[in-house]
Amino acid sequence: MNKSIRILSVLAVFQLVLVAMVWLGRSDGGASEPLQLVEFAPASVAKLTLADGTQSVELTKDAAGWQVQANAQVRSADATQVDNMVNNLAELQVQWPVATTSHSAERFEVSAQKFQRRIELQDDSGAQLALLYTGTSPGLGKVHARSDAADEIYAVDLANYQLPMTLDDWLDKAVLALPENLQQIAVQVGAEGSLQSWRLRNDVAEGWLLDNAVADQTAVFGYLSRLQNLRVIGVAETQTEDAQATESDNLLGSVRWTSATEAGALVLYTKAGEDAEYLVSAEGQGSVYRVSARVGDGMLPSKEELLDGVTDSESQGK
Repeated sequence: MNKSIRILSVLAVFQLVLVAMVWLGRSDGGASEPLQLVEFAPASVAKLTLADGTQSVELTKDAAGWQVQANAQVRSADATQVDNMVNNLAELQVQWPVATTSHSAERFEVSAQKFQRRIELQDDSGAQLALLYTGTSPGLGKVHARSDAADEIYAVDLANYQLPMTLDDWLDKAVLALPENLQQIAVQVGAEGSLQSWRLRNDVAEGWLLDNAVADQTAVFGYLSRLQNLRVIGVAETQTEDAQATESDNLLGSVRWTSATEAGALVLYTKAGEDAEYLVSAEGQGSVYRVSARVGDGMLPSKEELLDGVTDSESQGK
């Protein structure tokens, strides 16, 4: 009896060793290595086209940078946002497919006929670099995806909301921000009949002067920072051929600026109607943009705000 138990024990140990050897063998050489869902060089991408079946957005790269086109409008795109998306697509790794059939492609909405996003990448010659589809989501931060060059469907680290379908979502929100090396700011507040104006000038010896009097430097730097960090919300729904031809009844004022290398002007006004909002147009850009109330309120400070903290002797005209 004891001999039989010893034999069975030896056999059990032998079986465990065999199982361990097989498992280790599979772990070392049988596992599927991660692959790229699509293979292309991010630096070669000059056009990224997104479609959801009803509308499309085109992102194109030229000498001026990335541009976004949607609804027959073309504007400057957020280059960092576009580059990050191109890199993310190039780095999508896959391992085990969740399905491989055409029926599954329809069900997961990654077929050429049924998809939530169709993503095409091209180089500057128009040649296609990659084409893929994204569809339903298997979980938070994941989406089913398929390369047009294969039948396999994978769950990848991506979400359809990261591939938005509006011009505003890809817009360069800093499109109206003023440059760093400002030399002069001329502000007009109000419309004709109630117009008030003042001027800031950067003097090498005395700092910023307000109508030739020494200004509160802290207040001025705060104001300049607001202009240099100005961010828009999106493109105004109504665009005019001449963006400077604003509704005079709603004109709030303008900021004309000069830097060491360029000059320009921003015009601030409000849109008529119940849903009044702040709008800003830029001289020479032919575009009108929406800005938040906080941004609009900070663009045209009173002259007194920039004199706060300045002593009587400092405020004397030169």
